[in-house]
Amino acid sequence: MLFLVGSVLTALWRGRLASAVATVLGMLAFDFFFETPAYSLSVANWPNFAVFTGFLAISQLVANLVYRLRTQAREALLRERETAALYSLAENLSTEASTQGLRQVAEGALSDLMKLPVHVLPPGSATQEGTVLPLVGPRGSLGSLHVGVPSHGPARAFLEACARQVALALERAQLAEEAEQAHTKAELELTRSTLLSAVSHDFRTPLSTIQAAATTLVQESELLEAIDLHDLAELIVKESSRLDHLVGNLLDLMRLEAGALRPNLEMQPLEEVVGTVLNRLEPLLGSIRADLPDDLPLLPLDSVLVEQLLTNLLENAFKHGAGGQVRLRSEANADTLLVEVADEGPGVPVALRDRVFEKFYRQPGGSADGGVGLGLAICQAIVKLHGGRIWVETSPEGGASFRFTLPLQGSGAARQEKP
Repeated sequence: MLFLVGSVLTALWRGRLASAVATVLGMLAFDFFFETPAYSLSVANWPNFAVFTGFLAISQLVANLVYRLRTQAREALLRERETAALYSLAENLSTEASTQGLRQVAEGALSDLMKLPVHVLPPGSATQEGTVLPLVGPRGSLGSLHVGVPSHGPARAFLEACARQVALALERAQLAEEAEQAHTKAELELTRSTLLSAVSHDFRTPLSTIQAAATTLVQESELLEAIDLHDLAELIVKESSRLDHLVGNLLDLMRLEAGALRPNLEMQPLEEVVGTVLNRLEPLLGSIRADLPDDLPLLPLDSVLVEQLLTNLLENAFKHGAGGQVRLRSEANADTLLVEVADEGPGVPVALRDRVFEKFYRQPGGSADGGVGLGLAICQAIVKLHGGRIWVETSPEGGASFRFTLPLQGSGAARQEKP
């Protein structure tokens, strides 16, 4: 049994051939030291020869089983390591969305795994020495995977599995980029068509009015009474102001979305900004009921942008408020300041509460002079620049209640300005 243990351990440590040699040597040693006559390879009791033969067969069988188990264990361990490596590679690839970034991530991850320089080459790159595996997706070649040394057997199979992972990630990134480009192009086409529609209608209407009034002044000024001349001049001024407002809103939104406008945040009270807006709008729009507590804290804001924000909300409230009273109130919470502008109009349906902040969107049934649908989009952009949010609800008195928050300490916009 001791010789059998030696044969098994030899198979475990050295392999099948060494185990066969150890088995034969063990049988001969038993015959030499213990079989009669001792210290001789002859066998006096020939039935023991069958015992030696059985010992040889059983020992070799057990050794082969041990060797096979050792091989299977090593293969399982290798597969486990390869699976873990592939999972790690897939996890690293999932963190990147661009094709260029994926190539860099794949190169770094595979170089760490293989302990060799690995390069992910774009399509059409020159073939280099070493192992070159094509990266092929459903739509064609995506490049190649290059390892600096030749690889064969299990190492090449593992590299092929890695190459398939990289190819799938590159294919996904390309599809995502194409989908993003298609989405951007569709949005651009929609914006372009909507803008053309707005220009052809909302911009053209005041221009036509101005042109007609100016033509009348030029051709028939001698036949008109003084009051008629005054009315025509007043009409030209009114339509010019309306056109200037439309163009100004469009340019402001473009600057906000392009990041050209940065908020100049200063600690100041909201009451001063509200007072400036009310002094300018009340003579033009009408009475506004303001409810501002006396203990409102200072907050960081850009007074010019917040004035435009409140102006757009108040003008929108008067325009869609059905002639009712417009209310403006504010209250301070733990870390934000809430501002509400409410009217007594028909309100905004739940299904449209997100769409009213879209560019060029106008609520069905709105007034004909409702602009091109940029006022609320500008409001949303200004609130986001200050790090707050804006939404619309139904006010307790009926009508629409537009609410927005501003942070009391710092803002998302201020943090974005830092490199």
